[in-house]
Amino acid sequence: MKFVLLGIFGVSVWLIATLFFMFLGQHVLIPPGEDFYWFHFLLLETATAVLLFFTTLIYVKLDRTPKAAFRFAVGGTMIGLFLDSLSITYHTVFFSNLSEGQLISFVVWLCSAYALYLFIPFAADRKLKKRVGVSIANAS
Repeated sequence: MKFVLLGIFGVSVWLIATLFFMFLGQHVLIPPGEDFYWFHFLLLETATAVLLFFTTLIYVKLDRTPKAAFRFAVGGTMIGLFLDSLSITYHTVFFSNLSEGQLISFVVWLCSAYALYLFIPFAADRKLKKRVGVSIANAS
């Protein structure tokens, strides 16, 4: 059951992010080198980190087994990377409204987002373990 939940969460995180950039990418992605690129990039990454933190909290509330946060980080990243390899390969289908510069900006965001996907669940688990004295993976 825990792997079914992981699959649902992994595909859901990928799908939500992909749909966001499919429909809003042309409005939020700025090609590298243009004015305010770093501001927009950091804003997107900050929003990504916050959303991943809360998604991690929801996941470990549903998967109360030990190392749930670890499983979410690694498993979700594996699922997402596989699906993103397909969406980038077929970018003309998934991201037809993005310019070449915006597509590069998306891929840069994507790389950083996966680093956060691996880091945030561990950081959340560690932070809450210190605060509450219990791992969020074992929280009730």
